[in-house]
Amino acid sequence: MGDQKKVIECPCGVVLEGQNDDAVVAAAQAHAAQVHDMDLTREQALEMARPA
Repeated sequence: MGDQKKVIECPCGVVLEGQNDDAVVAAAQAHAAQVHDMDLTREQALEMARPA
């Protein structure tokens, strides 16, 4: 668990992928900060994550 490839689709339409939970969370947090000027928690990111 947690070692499966995951994807998060941002409401803006960008699809973020990671090889595991940590990678997809990092991608989502970076996207949220850079594009939307918001802080995304690990929990918020994981709520949006789906298996790829």
